[in-house]
Amino acid sequence: ISCFGDSTGILSVEPRGGTTPYTYEWIGTGVPAEQKNKATIQNVPAGTYRVIVTDSHNCSIQRDYEIKKPQKLILNGYDITEPTCNGRHDAAVEINPTGGVEPYEFYWEGTNVLPYEQNQTNIAAGVYNVTVTDANDCEVKEEIVIKEPSPLKISLNGNTEICEGSPVDLNFSMNINRQWTIEFTDGNNTYTLNTDESLYKYTVTPTESV
Repeated sequence: ISCFGDSTGILSVEPRGGTTPYTYEWIGTGVPAEQKNKATIQNVPAGTYRVIVTDSHNCSIQRDYEIKKPQKLILNGYDITEPTCNGRHDAAVEINPTGGVEPYEFYWEGTNVLPYEQNQTNIAAGVYNVTVTDANDCEVKEEIVIKEPSPLKISLNGNTEICEGSPVDLNFSMNINRQWTIEFTDGNNTYTLNTDESLYKYTVTPTESV
């Protein structure tokens, strides 16, 4: 059996001795009815089979045979690194095939992929298809979707009259929870904030009327 689940097994016997002609009886799951009394059975699944060979004097002998199957070829999960920002081409995918018969071959379909590599880097959000083929030409296919992060947006609390020496709250609202670096200026001073909050309030006291 080349691939898991296939019914491509073949068993054949060639008796010697006794007195011809011989008759055959195959016993086992998957033996085609029209082949049950032939010397060769084919297109049978993995399993255990017994054949009874009888000669013209009714002398008989039996033998058991096993057809083995390889492990099922599967993609044992995959790891996706999404783009860091909307529109960036810095996403990545790592796949982990198991089973079947090594070595594996890979074929990717999608924008800017390296078609014959196992893993992909520096790609954008989108839909990608990968086919993994083992040494027996068994295949497994997978569709992988990389999501696009939302576009970055920032909202302020609008226009506010600011007087010298009077504290004022600046309210920032971002649409993504992430580590942020925020820079702003009051015309004279530049302020830098670091936060991982999507909602942030900062109190500043101007030293000069604006």
